[in-house]
Amino acid sequence: MDRQKDFFLDREDALNHLIEKLEGVNFYNTMVLSISTDAMSLAQGVANHFELPLEHLFIQSIYAPENPDCTIGIVSELMDVVFDDELLRAFDISVDYVYAKAQESYEKKILPLARKMRLGEPITPFAGKNILIVDEGVETGFSIEVAIKTCINHGCKSASIATPVLSSDVESYLLRFCDCIYSVIRPEYFVSTNYYYKELQTQRTDFLRRENFLV
Repeated sequence: MDRQKDFFLDREDALNHLIEKLEGVNFYNTMVLSISTDAMSLAQGVANHFELPLEHLFIQSIYAPENPDCTIGIVSELMDVVFDDELLRAFDISVDYVYAKAQESYEKKILPLARKMRLGEPITPFAGKNILIVDEGVETGFSIEVAIKTCINHGCKSASIATPVLSSDVESYLLRFCDCIYSVIRPEYFVSTNYYYKELQTQRTDFLRRENFLV
């Protein structure tokens, strides 16, 4: 029997475990950053406990033209893009296609949502700050990678990750780009984020409204 299955009862339990891991960390000049609707409550819990400012980075997946279930890239609201070179070669997809779709996603999906949720205000600047990216589980590291790239490209002092669960191989990969990773469990063979939670409900998009969290 896999002892890590249903390791966390729910997000609150995962938050408590994660906070234990983060106790003692020097969070001077740190801003917590969430990158998904479902992770916002976890990010807010970390920010509240350590009395840190909180921001959300809107991102959007880019899919293969013939397979809407296959993510080949991700774009952030500051137009930073990451993509999977192997998938592009496998599906014979050009880099130009990825950037064209990134621009389309930015204009049609990200920008309207960001304006609505922030009431027209810009994203909090990353320059000179230590950024702690919080997610409820890191499966492929794709979303985290674009967040790290965005933080670095916009002048952050450091970019670290805090998550209840991520695979050991993804951790090794992400440590090439980020400063530190804090996690509770690191399964060698990652199944899915849901696998490690007994209960994991989808969060409402309106949870991202600026008035609902610290900035």
